[in-house]
This record gives sequence, C-alpha cells and structure tokens, in this order.
Amino acid sequence: MKTIRQAITIPLQERSDAFKVLQVFKKIPIKKLAIAVNEEVRLIAFEDILYCKSTSNYTTIFTRSDKSYLCSKTLKEVESKLPQDIFFRIHQSYIVNLQCIVSLKKQCCELELENQLHIPFSVTKKSELYKLLGI
Repeated sequence: MKTIRQAITIPLQERSDAFKVLQVFKKIPIKKLAIAVNEEVRLIAFEDILYCKSTSNYTTIFTRSDKSYLCSKTLKEVESKLPQDIFFRIHQSYIVNLQCIVSLKKQCCELELENQLHIPFSVTKKSELYKLLGI
C-alpha cells in the first residue's frame, strides 16, 4: 500500500522543470491595472491612465481618451497596484502619471496634465515631486 507521501513524490528532474516554468510566469510583467467596474473587470494600460481621484472609499480612474472608470477601491488600494516609477501620490486625493505632467504652477501648488487638466498637489509632497521630476 502506497502512502500519501509516495503518491505525490515528483522526480528531481520534473521538479526543476516545473520550477523553471514558474520562473517564466513570474517574469511576465503585467502592464495594466485590473479594476472591477459594474459587472466586468476592466483592464487599463498604465500608459493610458492620466490620474486617479479619491472620493471616500471609491476611486475614479481618468484616462487619456477622456474616459473615466469608478471602482469600489480606496486610493491606497489602487496605488498599491500601480508602478511607483510612473505614478506618484501628489495629494491625499490624487495620484498622477508623472509622464503626463505638462507644467507646474509653483505659487498655487497646482500642476497641469495633458488635456489642460489642473490638479492640486500637496505642499508636503512638493519637494519629493520636484526631486522625481529632476527640478
């Protein structure tokens, strides 16, 4: 009679092959944000996201194509899914795509994104934002 341990034993060669397959899957970067919208899961390419705005426990994702998607996630949850080298939380209620910034208004702590959108940024985030932008 075989024991459970014997029944699930995998030969050494097969284990290393299985490990290689797992490594291949790990290396595939996902370049989209998956969010539940109504009765579907919407995949939005990171490069298409202009900014995200928080409204209580909901976040609206605004895209370059002037579309917006409301999801039932907090801004903190959405932020954890976005790449930190592209997106930056500039305010308690906003995350922006750094590649979409057109200009900064120093006096009023506001930045301009593509499509002439103006978004406030926090004074406490000002120095970090400037550093990221190389100013």
